[in-house]
Amino acid sequence: ALAWEHVEGRFVWNGAALQPLVEAGIGPWLSPIVHGALLCEPLEPLSGVSMTACLVSRRSCEHAGTRFKARGINDDGHTANYVET
Repeated sequence: ALAWEHVEGRFVWNGAALQPLVEAGIGPWLSPIVHGALLCEPLEPLSGVSMTACLVSRRSCEHAGTRFKARGINDDGHTANYVET
């Protein structure tokens, strides 16, 4: 399966650039760009079992901007700087 087929559109930062290429059939060579973060930390063993906790977040590209320029909700209902964790 192709990478761009499995990504939710509101998190693909280069979606507008990919669209004409997808329509032209160049799908296997395309890579969606997703802005996000991954943090993994070891947990202290409680019963002798070591564990690692991971937090994964991705940022929406629908109403992005600096905190002083993008605030609240736009006309399409997208919140400013939305992050899904």
